[in-house]
Amino acid sequence: RTDHWGRAAERALTALLAAGPLLDRHADALTPPPRRRAVVHGDLHHHHFLLSEEGRRPPRVSAVLDFDNLHVGDRLLDLGWLAELAGRAGDGPPDVRASLAAFRAEASRTGLLDDRHLPVLMPVLIAHSVPVVVDIAKDILERDVLSPAWLGYFELLDARRRLRLHRLLTA
Repeated sequence: RTDHWGRAAERALTALLAAGPLLDRHADALTPPPRRRAVVHGDLHHHHFLLSEEGRRPPRVSAVLDFDNLHVGDRLLDLGWLAELAGRAGDGPPDVRASLAAFRAEASRTGLLDDRHLPVLMPVLIAHSVPVVVDIAKDILERDVLSPAWLGYFELLDARRRLRLHRLLTA
């Protein structure tokens, strides 16, 4: 396809290829050891949070939605989603860096994360997204299934954004 659908699929697949070296470097860490296994939401992105201000700034999470991907798996998957959420904060790089620093500090303070896990967060999240991105690209390129939702999924699962977050988390 040479239309905008084909270009969107190409961009998403090219981004996955760009993430290949990072996934290769952390291949051993992508299968969680028993101590990292937990019940995880598995799809903990920004669309699955309900926020409530109730006089508070910033807003607080009042509910988490969509538990159809709940499973026993790598707890770093949900922490990767939360790191990505922190990486969406603010209006520019200084805000993103501050938000990621706050995420790291809180996750460390509560014992959820330590520095040895930071290099693995985005690789775990990218690896988890590969089958979804590839399947959507196949829908577009081979099956001619052109759902408007696909473009939103490509944005949500963008490996290039996750590579940038990886660099910020591990700098």
